[in-house]
Amino acid sequence: MSAQMNLIYWSSLTGIIACLAAGLGAIPVHFVKNNSKMLRSFSSAFASGMMISAAVFSLAEEGISLRTKFPLAPYEVVLGLLLGAAFFLVDLTFR
Repeated sequence: MSAQMNLIYWSSLTGIIACLAAGLGAIPVHFVKNNSKMLRSFSSAFASGMMISAAVFSLAEEGISLRTKFPLAPYEVVLGLLLGAAFFLVDLTFR
């Protein structure tokens, strides 16, 4: 198997596993009878904490490590994180 096909295979496989995990994680929502704001707030906070930690501790580190091939990579990563934070700030401001 060529290197490009190997990359496509593993990218597809991990993408499918991620989709299945997200779907399985959403199933318990259908069984919750109490639709309280407290439960919704806790769930949103937990999910956002997981995504922030994944972005900062895994994806950002990987992007910054590309600085040998792409000298502007660290700046692009920081800019992306700041733009994402600005998006959430604007969303919360106009909600």
